[in-house]
Amino acid sequence: MEAQTNHEKSRLRAIELKVRNVQENLSARLQTQFRHVAAMVCGTKWRLQALKPQDAASIVKKTRLELGAFDYRVKEQAELLTRCLLELDDVLSYGDADVKSARKA
Repeated sequence: MEAQTNHEKSRLRAIELKVRNVQENLSARLQTQFRHVAAMVCGTKWRLQALKPQDAASIVKKTRLELGAFDYRVKEQAELLTRCLLELDDVLSYGDADVKSARKA
């Protein structure tokens, strides 16, 4: 029984590391990328309205590709968090209070 509990605790630690990586991506990297994409969209909008370029369609296409890539990265992080939740569902407590509290945290 003790071996099973230790195994579940190690699984919980592994899940916690995955969640921390996702949190780091969300708080640091994706915020920076969001600011970059938002600035690019604002600049593109200004450029299209003020300068009225001939290649407007290609500019819009490039902007949409950038937005799509950013959207993909955000959804990827959401998917990783969902997987972590599913992994938490598979962790059995075997009546151990530490495992139960770690799952809830």
